[in-house]
Amino acid sequence: MAREYEYVVSEVQRIADLLGVDSQDPSFTRSSFLNFIPTQLSDLPTNVTKHDLFIHGGFARLKSDASVRDGTPSPQRNANARGAHARVLYTRKLERELATRDFFLKSLKAELRQVFRDNPPQRCAKPVKVHSGKTVVPLRTVLLSDLHFGVFVEPHDVLGSAYNWQIAARRLAQVCKEAVQDKVQDLRIVLAGDIVHGVIHLSESNLRPITEQLCGAAAILTEAIDYMARRVKGVTTVVCIPGNHDRMVYKSPQRALSQRWDSYATLLYLTLKSSFNQTDYIKFRIPAAGIASVPDLTGGTMLIAHGDVEPSSGNVGSSINVKSIKDAILKMRDNKVLTRHVSVAMFGHWHTPTLQMLPDGSYLVVNGSLIGADPYSQNALGVFNAMPAQVMFDTTSKSALTNFRIVQVRDADDQEDLDDIISTPDIIRNGDVV
Repeated sequence: MAREYEYVVSEVQRIADLLGVDSQDPSFTRSSFLNFIPTQLSDLPTNVTKHDLFIHGGFARLKSDASVRDGTPSPQRNANARGAHARVLYTRKLERELATRDFFLKSLKAELRQVFRDNPPQRCAKPVKVHSGKTVVPLRTVLLSDLHFGVFVEPHDVLGSAYNWQIAARRLAQVCKEAVQDKVQDLRIVLAGDIVHGVIHLSESNLRPITEQLCGAAAILTEAIDYMARRVKGVTTVVCIPGNHDRMVYKSPQRALSQRWDSYATLLYLTLKSSFNQTDYIKFRIPAAGIASVPDLTGGTMLIAHGDVEPSSGNVGSSINVKSIKDAILKMRDNKVLTRHVSVAMFGHWHTPTLQMLPDGSYLVVNGSLIGADPYSQNALGVFNAMPAQVMFDTTSKSALTNFRIVQVRDADDQEDLDDIISTPDIIRNGDVV
């Protein structure tokens, strides 16, 4: 236990008097105070300890207090003493802070060195985009079909319509941009056929060679998938099925009813899958049957087909045959092809964006097209100036389909900033295939 403050101050003044110095004299140090040896028997050394001095603020402060009590120092000298004491205290504070910081940094370096030794850092290829807002979309489905890459539509040949590599890239870029404008956990991209225009109408003189169609489609879709996948928090799943324009006509001039997977679309899908095979946050599913069923978040399943063969939605541009669609789904259930309730049935082919609820609560979704009107649709089918559009929707644990959106993309044709999302394919440059 430390000695009383009053006693310690009086001892400081007593020893100073015995030494014949002013208590504020610089020569009067802690050492000379503690080690004072009396010259007369009547003078006693002090029994104050270093601990006593520390408890009561240090020797400099006690010297100042002793001087004030004695009444000898001038105000200026007392102020100087107080300033010296303040500087001592400040220096000690800095020393403590520096020592603490030094200890912390050394400890942190040692811990980090151990962590990185046990867990070597790996390069992350997926930057996470920070979105504003608190709402998180658990699963977003982007339906991409009837893109018809590789056919050029000249404005003078089709009323109010045009299509080429640049327009195709910008229109799809607009879809990609809207798909990830919210905070999305997981993304499902459905490539539902007619990705390239193919060669099924051999009389069309504005077709690009099939090699150019496939290379251009691969270039555009690689950038599209990469752009969207990098901007969602979780996993992007790409589900791929063929269409009728993707088929290889050497097998038959009619629609492919067997080995539908043996198509230009599948060659394209396998190329895309190979491009992303080192990317763990992008997964591909390419069913050989040409029909896909994927789980939703409600316990049901989503059915995906192009729509040119069974199961089909029928031409929703003319009428919606609800009974036919319902019977097709029930037939698949009865034959155990589907084991769970179909919550959403998705189709392409008919170029008419549609959302319809069936009597059992299932949703029918039909996609639009990216091309709009072309010479064949105008002159053979009488479809003029069709609006290019693609659809997307969200899924939660409570609802298989919510926030259904039809994304119209004709306005994207002149937006040069969309080239930063998807660049225009450059297939042949200076006479060489690139």
